[in-house]
Order: sequence, then structure tokens, then C-alpha cells
Amino acid sequence: MSIGTAEFAPDEVGRVDREYAARTMPMRLRTIDEAHEFFDGLEPAEPGIVQVHKWHPDGKGEDGIRDEDIAMYGAVARTP
Repeated sequence: MSIGTAEFAPDEVGRVDREYAARTMPMRLRTIDEAHEFFDGLEPAEPGIVQVHKWHPDGKGEDGIRDEDIAMYGAVARTP
């Protein structure tokens, strides 16, 4: 699952959100706490819910990518 967020660059992502709204295109940005709610009752795979450029099961993230440039959390989960 990928989940849009404005937590790392609120001004820039806020402009995108306003543009979507002006075009009546639904978009919902969420905080990390709200992202966790999608996974209630599930078993998230490591590394859990992180920004998508940091989601690597081998623990090796992408070097050189700034958090401010990525407006999305990602995770994979299994049913128990």
C-alpha cells in the first residue's frame, strides 16, 4: 500500500493537494499515525510503514534521496 503524506514537505505537497481539489479530484493525505490504522489486525513486513524510498526488505535504503522529495509512505502486510 502507498499512502500520500504532507509530513515531510507540507508547503509543496499542500500546493499539490489544492490543485487536486480545484480539479475536483479526490486526494487524502495522511499522517504516519493515520497510515498505521490501515494495518490494524495485519502483520506488516519489515521494515514496516516507512517512506517508499526507504522500503527495502534487505534494510538497504536509497542513498541520496531527500525525505522532503518523497510524499508517500509504503508498506506490505499479511493477514495473520
